[in-house]
Order: sequence, then structure tokens, then C-alpha cells
Amino acid sequence: TGGALNLSGKLTMTATQTATVTETHAKADAAGSGTAAVGASLALAVIHDSVAASIGRSVTAAGDIDISANGSAAAATLAEASADGAKNKTDNASGGDGDVNKKGDDQLKLGDDRAASDNGGDTSKKSGKAKTTDASTGDKDGGSSKVQVAAAVAINMMTTSSLALFTGTPTVTSTGGKVRLRSSANTDAKQTKADGTEVGASSVGIGAAVAINDVDITNRASTGNATVSAATGFGVEATMRNVSGNVTHEIDALAQSGASGDTDVSIAGALALNIVHNHTEATVGGGGTVTVNGGNITLKAVNTESDTANATSTAEGGDVGVGVSV
Repeated sequence: TGGALNLSGKLTMTATQTATVTETHAKADAAGSGTAAVGASLALAVIHDSVAASIGRSVTAAGDIDISANGSAAAATLAEASADGAKNKTDNASGGDGDVNKKGDDQLKLGDDRAASDNGGDTSKKSGKAKTTDASTGDKDGGSSKVQVAAAVAINMMTTSSLALFTGTPTVTSTGGKVRLRSSANTDAKQTKADGTEVGASSVGIGAAVAINDVDITNRASTGNATVSAATGFGVEATMRNVSGNVTHEIDALAQSGASGDTDVSIAGALALNIVHNHTEATVGGGGTVTVNGGNITLKAVNTESDTANATSTAEGGDVGVGVSV
């Protein structure tokens, strides 16, 4: 932003962000007899990554005007549980622990409070999330059922944005070259895994696992309301960023559970869920104009996404074994 800028050469602006959360790992391991042992875990990752390059003032350049924003983000979230698995629903309620989402919300609040505290009370450092993603499944009648109890819960909440923009109402002119706006993105949540195992329970063993990815991706290049003039070419592109040969948003959730009981009942359930909002756009805003005196005109939007949700469960009980996968 600011006053008009006049350049005798070219203008190149590039913003690049590469973010990697190597692993958010929660592991519980409890050993005991009877109904007393509990080995439950919850791993929660809340990630906000954004990169932007923009012009908000009028610019005239003799050469090319090239604005680009390139972002990539990757995260791995792993929860492991063992021993006698999770408390049952009644014990959860009596102990005040709540269901799967109550536990997740408690951890989200704890993380937000710590982020603000570590930054001198700055509340802008909080995640901005009011609650964790619902651990629920739909049914054929349009209703839903919430998971109440799980031994291993992995929740990955990612928000990423890559923005290359002309903002406001600037006049952007290249008298001897091209004008290009380019954004690229690559978001991977391909290692979200919940592993709930329960061995040797003498009463009721619960070895359920829940793995959830909640991902919001924005990849946008736009001239907005700018007045653009180019001599030898014009382009607006929103594409995939190449990260070591990977040019795909990879969203993978894996839930594995198993339970075995010597005497009564063993219960194993697995839920793997991907919720993805993916917005990719390359636009010439309706409130501005573009004049190209020669060369090529390119408008390109590329979005490649791979989604996998895999849930497996096994249960063996002396009297009853129940295993469910969603």
C-alpha cells in the first residue's frame, strides 16, 4: 500500500512458506487387573498456515510485474492406547470426563490458554476454533450418532491459505512486459492415525479408535478491482505447489482398533473421517478491467486432491465380542 510506484525495470514479489509438524503423538500405556486399568490417549493438532503476496498501490513498471505466493503444510497426528482400553460411557459420565469431543474441547482450551500465556496474554495467538470436530457418523435416515467412548483419538484441524492478490483499486501497468499473479498450495494431512488396542480385560474391554481430519484449504489468485494493463502478456494462476515431486493434497485418516476379553464383553469400534473444504480459484475481478496489448493470456486453476479414510476393528470376548468400523 502507499503512493504510486514507478519503476524503470521489473517488479518481482514472492512469498513462500513451508510448514511441517513432524508429529503430534499421544501414547497411553496402563497395565492392571480387573476393571481398573485404563490406557486411553488423545492427540490434537490445530494448525493455521497462511502466505500472501499482494499489491494495494498503483504501480507502473517498464518490465514484468510478477506476484506469487507459494505455501505448503504437512502434519502427522498419532494417538496410541493399550492396556485395558477406555472407560465405558457410564464411568466417563460419573468421572466427569465426558465423551470424545468433550475431551478434545478440553485439550483445545488448554492449548489456547497456553498459547496466549506464552505470548504475554495475547489472545490473537489462540487457534480461533470454538470446539473440536464432531466425532459422529450419519445414518440412512439423515440422523447422526456421536462416538461416546474411545481408547485412541487423533484429531487434526488444519487451515491453510495461499493468496496472490491485487487489493483495493490500484492501477497496475507494465509498459514493456507481462503482468502475472500466481498462487500455489500443497496441504498434506496424510498421517492422522488412531491405534486403540486392548488385551486381557477380565470384565469389559473397550478398544475403540477415532481418527479425524478437518482440513480447510484456500488457494486464490485474483486481480480484484484493479485496473491492469500489460504489453506482452497476462496471467492469473492458482496451482499445486511441487514439494519434492508431490503435487497433490493428500488427506488420510486411519483408525485401527482391537479388543479381547477373558470373561465377559469386548468392544472394538473404529471411525476414520475426513472433512475437507478445498477452494482453488484464479479470477479476474468483475470490478476492474484488464487490457493486454500483445502476448498470451492465461487463466489457470489446478486442484489435485487424494482422500483416504480407512477404519478396521476386531473384537474377541469370552462371552461377547463386538467390532464395528466406519
